[in-house]
Amino acid sequence: DDSKNGGFSSADLPWLPIGDKYRQVNVAAQQDKAGSHLEIYKALQNFRHTHAAMKSSLDGFKMVELSQNSFAFKRELTSKEEESVLVLINYGGSAENVNVQEKLIGLPDNVRVKIVGEVSSFKINQELNLAENFTLPAYESIVAVYNEGISIIFSRILVAGIVAFWVIKFV
Repeated sequence: DDSKNGGFSSADLPWLPIGDKYRQVNVAAQQDKAGSHLEIYKALQNFRHTHAAMKSSLDGFKMVELSQNSFAFKRELTSKEEESVLVLINYGGSAENVNVQEKLIGLPDNVRVKIVGEVSSFKINQELNLAENFTLPAYESIVAVYNEGISIIFSRILVAGIVAFWVIKFV
């Protein structure tokens, strides 16, 4: 919450430091606020627990560097009935023009956005065209799906990594 030391301690100097923005960035302030770090974390957890591709082994996992400050990963299954998952992350301070299809062979021209970061310029369910160079804005994180007969999954460790990135960068 926004009380002294974020509600973790009443001490004048807590054992661990509290972030400077704790009055604005805390569970009480972010509860039910669309696009908040808390809501993004909940969406990622829900996706991990409910998406069919998440219940498989890591056999179809592939991660690639798109540019100096961006990367993508996917997880592929063989079922034509299941959606595939693609994650794009730009952790740099400037937009990156990337050719995702060149780095991750077999991706379709279009994917549909499922989860985005707090400051995203993309909208949930927006179609993204990957057929040509794609501009990935600064500090952007996207979880997208597609159905090309191959499904993608990402592990709990990578979900935690995305959440940690958002917290470190924006808190």
